[in-house]
Amino acid sequence: MLSNYKKIKNLANKIKIANGSGNPFAIAKLNNIYIMEYNYKKQLGAFSIVNKIPFIFLNTNISDEEKRNVVAHELGHFFLHKKYLKDLLILRDYSLFSKQENIMEMEANLFAGYLLVDIDELSDKLLENKSIKELANYFSVDEKFIKLLALHI
Repeated sequence: MLSNYKKIKNLANKIKIANGSGNPFAIAKLNNIYIMEYNYKKQLGAFSIVNKIPFIFLNTNISDEEKRNVVAHELGHFFLHKKYLKDLLILRDYSLFSKQENIMEMEANLFAGYLLVDIDELSDKLLENKSIKELANYFSVDEKFIKLLALHI
């Protein structure tokens, strides 16, 4: 479990309020982050800063739901990991939930979950004994976001 999950939750909520939405595409636009689509073979997405301009690179071959999840994840890198971006040319994701996932990837996933899912509504739905799959479908997110968030309720 991440020790700073409350900080990540508070940041995601603050960003949703400041932007008037949890829509990752709207948040990217309002924060002058450009989204570019590429025909990646394996990679889902990536975040990079080029000439001081932030970019999210997105696989054109994934579904709209997956694009939403990936953009939210990459926003996590933008908002949580700015201090590391001077040293990293690009943050890449071959899988949002790979077995080799490091702490930055886990933090970006947690941020994305809080951005995309209303945590109070998730708590209510969990009390209704909804399955992880049902909850993921309901919120239009990957099941692993639901599993991760459920650990922090």
